Amino acid sequence: MNNMDKFDDLFTEADEENKPKKTRENNTKIADGKIYREVSQITGYPQKEVAEICTQLFEVLILEVFQVGNRVNFRNFGTFWQKKTKSNNNNLVKLNHTRAKDPSNIKANGVNYSLTFRMSKNIKKRIASIRRKD
Repeated sequence: MNNMDKFDDLFTEADEENKPKKTRENNTKIADGKIYREVSQITGYPQKEVAEICTQLFEVLILEVFQVGNRVNFRNFGTFWQKKTKSNNNNLVKLNHTRAKDPSNIKANGVNYSLTFRMSKNIKKRIASIRRKD
């Protein structure tokens, strides 16, 4: 059994063990500890090291995207980048029955950013094949 088969089994076992509970969007949440434990079992590395590596990976990802401004692409997984988001009405106040921006309330010079992710075609195909099995 190769690592990709183990990776596929990780998703199918998680789906079987955690049947979706009745929630608003019918999503189940998996704690990061369970993911670290599964990766630890697959790779043979201690769970603590896996957690540290994942934490460092996420920190570098966020620094690269937000401080440097680069897109981060993981081949056969997807791409992360920053995206400008629209300011919400919390940044606007009424002055004389007109809407004007309140400079004390605007974040990052009036521009908010969010971390955006787009899946690769390979991941989309794998998800579709997993859903077809159900």
